Amino acid sequence: LSWPKNAIHATISWFSSNNPKGLSLLSHRYSNGCVYSARTVTVYRAIGHWDDLSQAHTLLGCAARGLGDLRLAREYLVEALLLATRSRSPLPLLWALPVAALLLADEGESERAVELYGLASRHPLVAKSRWFEDVVGREISDIAATLPLDALVVIEERARTQDLEATVANLLVELGD
Repeated sequence: LSWPKNAIHATISWFSSNNPKGLSLLSHRYSNGCVYSARTVTVYRAIGHWDDLSQAHTLLGCAARGLGDLRLAREYLVEALLLATRSRSPLPLLWALPVAALLLADEGESERAVELYGLASRHPLVAKSRWFEDVVGREISDIAATLPLDALVVIEERARTQDLEATVANLLVELGD
């Protein structure tokens, strides 16, 4: 395939308001999100865009979670984190951490979920994104509201002081179990 880089970014940037993947997930049309993200995976794999491929796997994980397939969501997320680590760019890590927080919440790891989302929210990409707030943040806020105040203080401190790359390395071990 020969795709101009700028054309790909213009047509499948998930932050675009016209983007079918992001809008599908935002509106809880998870099967549509899977279709669009799967197509994106094919393109990014063909051209070797590891950051974008990681992002597409993150979106597939989010969509699979929305469809109730937590095993598949975990597989996509692990692949997203591995690709993000390979790319050596923090952006794909920041895309994946909020979805990882949701998966951990689904597994009963409420404190860890709040901590991961707190870490990701230190960065403007997540903190200032309405998409992240709508898709992840509200659910994590609801979870945080159920935790004791003293636990939240400790969680917030850990989230504020954690290293992004070290956290992802630990998360890969944790999710690989």
